[in-house]
Amino acid sequence: MRGDPELSVRVSAAQALGMLRGPKAIQALREVLTDQSEDSGLRGAAAESLGSSFAYEVTPDLVEGLRDRSPEVRFWSAYALGFMKVESALVELERLTSDDAEVSGWWSIARDANWAIAEIGRREPDL
Repeated sequence: MRGDPELSVRVSAAQALGMLRGPKAIQALREVLTDQSEDSGLRGAAAESLGSSFAYEVTPDLVEGLRDRSPEVRFWSAYALGFMKVESALVELERLTSDDAEVSGWWSIARDANWAIAEIGRREPDL
């Protein structure tokens, strides 16, 4: 995931690691998510995979991802926390409901944050 020069290969590796759900895969994804020197698209893919893996042990890292400078990391961290229904993330997710940055090919971070809040079960989405 970190060694290939081709970003698409590295993103695919992050997605594949998420399907493994093992401790080594989770740790590798966590390291990429928290490495500010990594490509933001790869870091976002790591966040998405951690959510799909139900990696509750990295919840603090995903909540920190909601404050990241990268829109991709904020977007996919919100997705992961909503997918896992992490109630402790609600305050930070509420803060993102005014973040109108968009992620290429998707929608605004605000919309994703509203979706995550709805998934957690606090209210209906404001899409």
